[in-house]
Amino acid sequence: MNDNISLKKIILFSLIVKFLISVFFTSQYQILLFNQPILDWLKYGLNPWRSSIELLPNYSFPYPSLMLYILSTFYSPLLFFGESNPFIINIFNTFPLLISDSIILFCLIKLSSYPKITLLFYLFSPILIYSTYIHHQIDIIPVSLLMVSLIFLKKRNILYSALFISFGISSKLNIALCLPFIFIYVYKWFGLKISLKFFSISVLTFFLINLPFLNSEFFLKSIFFNDIQSRIFSTFFEFNNRKIYLIPLILFILYFNFLSFKKVNFDLLVLYIVSIFSLFLLVFDVAPAWYIWILPFSTYLVAKYEDKLLSLISFLFLNISYLGYYILFYDYDLSPIIFLKNYEYNHIDLKSNVEFLGDIFFTSLKCSTFLFLYVIYKYSIENNKLYRNYSPFLIGIGGESGTGKTTFQSVLKKLFGTQVLQIEGDGDHKWERGHKNWSKYSHLDPKANWLHRQAHDLIELKKGKRILRTNYCHNTGTFKKTHPLKAGDYVSISGLHPFYLLLSRDVLDLKIFMDPEENLRRHWKIERDTNSRGYSIEDAKKQIESREEDSRKYIRPQRKYADIIVSYFSKENLEIGVEPKLSLRIFIDSSLPIESMIQKLPLCQNINFDYSENIDFQIITLDRCTEVDGLEDVTRSHIPNLDELCNLVKFKKGFDGFIQFIVLLSISEKLKNSNKNWN
Repeated sequence: MNDNISLKKIILFSLIVKFLISVFFTSQYQILLFNQPILDWLKYGLNPWRSSIELLPNYSFPYPSLMLYILSTFYSPLLFFGESNPFIINIFNTFPLLISDSIILFCLIKLSSYPKITLLFYLFSPILIYSTYIHHQIDIIPVSLLMVSLIFLKKRNILYSALFISFGISSKLNIALCLPFIFIYVYKWFGLKISLKFFSISVLTFFLINLPFLNSEFFLKSIFFNDIQSRIFSTFFEFNNRKIYLIPLILFILYFNFLSFKKVNFDLLVLYIVSIFSLFLLVFDVAPAWYIWILPFSTYLVAKYEDKLLSLISFLFLNISYLGYYILFYDYDLSPIIFLKNYEYNHIDLKSNVEFLGDIFFTSLKCSTFLFLYVIYKYSIENNKLYRNYSPFLIGIGGESGTGKTTFQSVLKKLFGTQVLQIEGDGDHKWERGHKNWSKYSHLDPKANWLHRQAHDLIELKKGKRILRTNYCHNTGTFKKTHPLKAGDYVSISGLHPFYLLLSRDVLDLKIFMDPEENLRRHWKIERDTNSRGYSIEDAKKQIESREEDSRKYIRPQRKYADIIVSYFSKENLEIGVEPKLSLRIFIDSSLPIESMIQKLPLCQNINFDYSENIDFQIITLDRCTEVDGLEDVTRSHIPNLDELCNLVKFKKGFDGFIQFIVLLSISEKLKNSNKNWN
């Protein structure tokens, strides 16, 4: 609570400081390229792209129409308050900058697991303060729209992500460079159909927003054929009297390289967005506002990097080099810093004419930009490898008949949705109900099941191949028609013998055994068989007794191979037709670091934690009255790249939600350890 209050105070203080700086500083770029054309458009309806070119032939209003609409909204009060007072003008043109700055900050805090570090790197960045609040460039506005698009993308809201990326492009064409990356990301996560929908919405919205000006020669020249666009073809090397353009070549390599990843996570997407903007920073002598294009995205990545000292050093090196070069040595065509004093513009010229020092600072700026990019790249590539599991993750759910395996399958389905392919082991019974062989064998006998076929199916699914599978209908006791199946991100198989063969145990990534208290298991089985399968109570009891020996020989020994054992129990007398009140005991592989996570749960004192005597398991006991809250917060803070494991984390209430929590943590640890390099 106190941390949140101090965080809000820091944010509020920074916004006040930025507001005051912005009110007292401006630049000739702001006055001539933004203020005058927009006010002329508001007062006289003049085309701002034409008026800016006529005012400054070598410059133009370099933003598409949405930027015009945004700035006009904030400039329009000047028609009533007066446009001669520079302080009043600065106050109104500061509002969109502060709002955009706040939006970026909100997005960063939402995205980051380390909000305080994010504040350190972003809030008081000299790059941000100089380019936005002293030099008064407005690139922070389209950057904020891109950030919002990424937030919606991370939340799996494709429609709003597409709309905001088009808003961003409609306020600054540079953002179009990011569109292929986001398209590829959507394609890899959601498939071709949704990615084409995303692209179509983005492009169509862009043209609709800019439609009123598409017939303007000045608009087209300012937006699509300006000097900045021409820079793309200004760097080349010749080969047999032909030019090979460096920037398009590198762009193609970056896009293709991103496409070549079999799996991409959100951090990798952000890295490539930073990379494509950094390309221009490294190759050209760009204006100071261009560094705003990498600041929030690189801040998000560098705040997550484990080596905080290296992150801080590289960040400080970049900011110092930036300030030194752009204040003292950069060749501005117009006055870059104007201080307002006594309602007058006072031009501040700090430029040094020492060429050697200028070259040193220019080299330092390029070096620091490259170093900063390297730190981000190193983290992001390693981070993308964290769950580099190109094959499906296989989950086995074993246990006696009536232990809750099918219910557990539904719990997994609620967690993973369409990501999981679910298989019932009953489809591997050898015979249909009524066959004479059932008088010799029970369903629990391995000889009555095609276990090697089941293991082969699991191996094929692990390889990403299709299998032919049949289901067993418990209502009729017959097998259904064979049908093809293909694995999703996860495959879960529930049955009597998932861990019986070594072959099956080896291919399964996570093994879960359902082992309720015996009286409760018998109660559940009788309830199920009488309500769903047409048995009488006596017949259900007889079947339990007849299978007892096979259960002891073939089913219970599989328990020792489990990573997780789920054991429900009840402290009350059990009656048929009366749903018992349950408690839960979970045995978890002792290698899973679960204790520290439990300590962070609210009401953790109601959760009993212990170790088993044989040191193989940790034991968690939840009484029937225990309410477990805060699971999602703890999960997000302890599982890096959570969105890679589960498209949308939404835990159920009660015991089911806690089990989902344990399963997700176990999957995370299994995948991390499978990719761990101990060197």
